[in-house]
Amino acid sequence: MIKNLTAAFFVLLLTACSARQANDSDKERIVNLCEQFMQEFRDSKLISAMEILRNNSIISKQALDNLHQSIIEQEHVFRSYGKMLNYDFVEEKQVAHGLARRYYILRFENYYSIFQFTIYKTTNGWRFTHFRYDDSLEDLF
Repeated sequence: MIKNLTAAFFVLLLTACSARQANDSDKERIVNLCEQFMQEFRDSKLISAMEILRNNSIISKQALDNLHQSIIEQEHVFRSYGKMLNYDFVEEKQVAHGLARRYYILRFENYYSIFQFTIYKTTNGWRFTHFRYDDSLEDLF
């Protein structure tokens, strides 16, 4: 009897660990997509960066098209910052289980820009629910 209970306990434990690993792998996937977006943006591959958002978010097509257009229209602002150098992950703030915001800084020769990805664990896995870039540091200090 004790052997059966012990065996059942380990089966439940392994099942729970397996489910958690599946959850963690999807979170890892969305984190990797944040990194990939930043690499593409840094390398001036805007269309590729926007496709990452389009294919992995609940953000409307219209909102993403508007975002894309606004980035294109602000190209002269980015040029005034100098050459894009690199980006760094700053932090992830978890508001609740399954809801987080990831912050990155894109470094230019003369300035910086802060990128924010809000990610949410939907019933179909992790998705981008909001994206913003600006020079505001309020959320970071």
